Amino acid sequence: MNESRVADELEIRNLVARYSDAVLRFDSETWLATWAQEGEWELLGERSRGQEALAARLEALTGGLEYVMQCTGGGIVEIDGSGARGRWTVTEHARTQAGTGLFTMGAYSDEYCQERGAWRFARRHFSLFYMGPPDLSGRLTPVSRDMGPGLEMKA
Repeated sequence: MNESRVADELEIRNLVARYSDAVLRFDSETWLATWAQEGEWELLGERSRGQEALAARLEALTGGLEYVMQCTGGGIVEIDGSGARGRWTVTEHARTQAGTGLFTMGAYSDEYCQERGAWRFARRHFSLFYMGPPDLSGRLTPVSRDMGPGLEMKA
């Protein structure tokens, strides 16, 4: 792997970390800056595209939360030419304004692009494995080998 590819991978890993950090801090401006102008977010059966739609979707998801901590596990990054893809496991601990605990597990399958001098999310597809009480008493979804349409990763 050459130095340029190493630098690109480190920048992508930092992008993912900035995304999760912005979620923790309810920092929608920093979160939105991780996305390409026409970025697409597919989450919980809904697709949002473009900065305005992304911001509205984030507000809809986090507006009723008192606290949220998103933890991103070690990811897989593939860089090819001018684009890149990645997959990341995610756990999220949250508490609603009403005091209810919520635990989420899943994985993001990503496509990245270079825009405005930096790597950004071109597309994020979230595969949900679990969302419910923190004691995992809710329904678990089996993990699929293909966690994102068209984003099969090489071994």
